[in-house]
Amino acid sequence: MATAVGDGAIAGYGVEKYISECEVYENQIQNHGKPSVVYLWNATEPACRELLPLIEKFEQVHAEELRVTKVDIYKSPGLVAKLDIDTVPAIAYFNEGEIQKVITENINEAQLNSLLS
Repeated sequence: MATAVGDGAIAGYGVEKYISECEVYENQIQNHGKPSVVYLWNATEPACRELLPLIEKFEQVHAEELRVTKVDIYKSPGLVAKLDIDTVPAIAYFNEGEIQKVITENINEAQLNSLLS
């Protein structure tokens, strides 16, 4: 009986996580067709952590133009699977609900700003 209760709890958690990730994908990443940027990162990788200040600055400067979502690949594997990007760090630019561009190398301020031109 205890095993069944544990299995049920695990299944319930999995369903809750799946629904939450679907909502993030639709409401934040696809952003109702408006421009958005997704930063895919892994909190255990120093190169990913080093880019966080740059991403946060970009988010502050362009808050009125687009939405920025940070996705930790370890915590959100369902979102990573939907994005189908297997390299971190990575930047995905969405517009009209579709990925328009992916940056996986030499992520810098100029590359981020080029997404908006």
